[in-house]
Amino acid sequence: METQQHASHLPIELDRSSTTPLYLQLADAMETAIMEGALAPGSRLEAEVGLAARLGLSRPTVRQGIQELVDKGLVARQRGVGTQIVSPELRPSVAAPRRPGLAGTADDGATALTGTVGLAVPDFSNPFFSGIAQVIERRARQLGYFLLMADTDEDPATELSTLQRMSEQVDGVIAVAPRAGDEDLHGVLAGMENVVLINRQLPGLASVNVDVALGMRQAVAHLAALGHRDLGYIGGPEASRAGRTIAASLRAAATEFGCQLSELAHVEPNHRGGFAAADVVVASKVTAVVAHNDLIAFGLISRLVERGLAVPDDVSVIGCDDIPFSSMLTPTLTSVAVDPDRVGRSAVDLLMRSIHAGEDIGAVEVTVPSQLVVRASTGVAPV
Repeated sequence: METQQHASHLPIELDRSSTTPLYLQLADAMETAIMEGALAPGSRLEAEVGLAARLGLSRPTVRQGIQELVDKGLVARQRGVGTQIVSPELRPSVAAPRRPGLAGTADDGATALTGTVGLAVPDFSNPFFSGIAQVIERRARQLGYFLLMADTDEDPATELSTLQRMSEQVDGVIAVAPRAGDEDLHGVLAGMENVVLINRQLPGLASVNVDVALGMRQAVAHLAALGHRDLGYIGGPEASRAGRTIAASLRAAATEFGCQLSELAHVEPNHRGGFAAADVVVASKVTAVVAHNDLIAFGLISRLVERGLAVPDDVSVIGCDDIPFSSMLTPTLTSVAVDPDRVGRSAVDLLMRSIHAGEDIGAVEVTVPSQLVVRASTGVAPV
């Protein structure tokens, strides 16, 4: 008598905060187990009712996930036996699925999927952007995709040409904090079928956006509680829409907490920019500064110390993004934290809903919260 192996203990992790439907997550996990040999040919999947109970899913959700595997020829349902893993030699050879092309340039209106996703980032030397890129690459790889990455060097023209070229080579595009103007950017992206923006909103395009208003309100409330009333903001590139949102959020919070906010300068979004802005900060007489990002804050603190000022005794400084270095330097940096893992995973999962499920994601916006992390760079306002 042949003994059937039963896959009752297959570990399956589901991310209920993800935008990827649970049935697709289940199907992906089981497909990975099959392809990696964790589920051997001839073994049986756990019964739908047991799998549903163990994972906290409805039985229709489990059935839909298993049907994905049936459609791919990876498993087969047999009455009286259950659902069995199909031997590799018996699996059908299936051509790459076809659907309307990303840029719609194919003569027959369709193009085979390439298994590649494009990612455009303003500056890979910025740890916040490189952190998001790392998450996106890892998540794409988990889903069987190769990532084509490009650094657009904070240049709108380079960004637009990069996105256009990417659209001809990949199944979908993720654009992180694009710098191009609305009209130009929309003109390039509107013809693409599978697009997700990060920290940018355009009509008809899916996006993952950080709710900076929450973190900035916490930052101003923190400074006000320490006695600060004259606050300054050092912005990044003027083309940064995230920077404009930060400034607007700070203005609203300053009004709420009875503070004055001075928008002091727009600088390069790096250590050099913060270093250059320090003289403007000193001349302004503000007692606390919020910087567009942590790198600017680092440069600002360096120059303030060079000029003989103490942080936070003379000037308090808050950054944004909470990159890893924020907790390593002296003084450690108070920063508005953003979770790059949640941002990156949400973007990839949203893109996959369009590529694989054919879902119209144009109206979808995923919002990721921000949170103030208090460290040593903020203190009581000087008398």
